[in-house]
Amino acid sequence: MFNSSTDSNSLDTRSNTDSVSGNNVGVTSIQAINNSNSITLVDLGKHNTEKDCWVGFKGKAYDLTAWLPKHPGSAGAILPYCGTAKEFEDAFIKKHGEKKFGFFMKVAILMGDLTFQGNLNGWFW
Repeated sequence: MFNSSTDSNSLDTRSNTDSVSGNNVGVTSIQAINNSNSITLVDLGKHNTEKDCWVGFKGKAYDLTAWLPKHPGSAGAILPYCGTAKEFEDAFIKKHGEKKFGFFMKVAILMGDLTFQGNLNGWFW
């Protein structure tokens, strides 16, 4: 999903389409991409609002901002987990199991790999 020739100051433009309905599920997203594509949990935590919602899932960071208003269970079902990794992943798996993982991958925009700094007690993937 990342262009390897993207330098740290360039922009990456993407949009997502629901493969089931063929509908565009998100507006075109323009994100500044860091060349390393590494996102710390501290950085992830900064994206914790309805207008800027990133989550961690399976060791990766994803932008769900465009998907929030389209979520069948309402944006409110996801909002408490914006900016989180373990909390989002636990809630997602509890609610959907693995059956919605493929759809999640279609509506979420991959932002990069989560990197960990400090104490990792309680973090397991």
